[in-house]
Amino acid sequence: METFTIGQLAKRANVNVETIRYYQRRQLLAVPVRLTGYRKYTEEYVQRISVIQQMQQLGFSLREISDLINLDGNTSCDAIQEVGLQKISQIEQKIESLQQIKDFLQMLLIQCDKRFMKDCLAVEHLGKKQK
Repeated sequence: METFTIGQLAKRANVNVETIRYYQRRQLLAVPVRLTGYRKYTEEYVQRISVIQQMQQLGFSLREISDLINLDGNTSCDAIQEVGLQKISQIEQKIESLQQIKDFLQMLLIQCDKRFMKDCLAVEHLGKKQK
């Protein structure tokens, strides 16, 4: 089995050494024992870092990732489903918020279409202070 130093692991996983240390502090990655003066990492660490980064790209926080990664065989399906349902609810809220932003921008573009900035009603509305 091939092993790596932390620097080699960082290169293989395409992350900074400090990212690995941070993941270890957050208990997302185990800290291997020292052998011959250096900690040795395996390909499993590369794969785990890849999973963490993919989950982050999907919108999971490090805490959520930690909760999911550290589940054991005794965790019920109900608990896992609850985590999934909560995440779906958060995603739906973000979609709704993004849709509102999109709707506003479309209205802005329609109202400002072929007008000069000083004549744009949407920009004028934005400039008014709320009471």
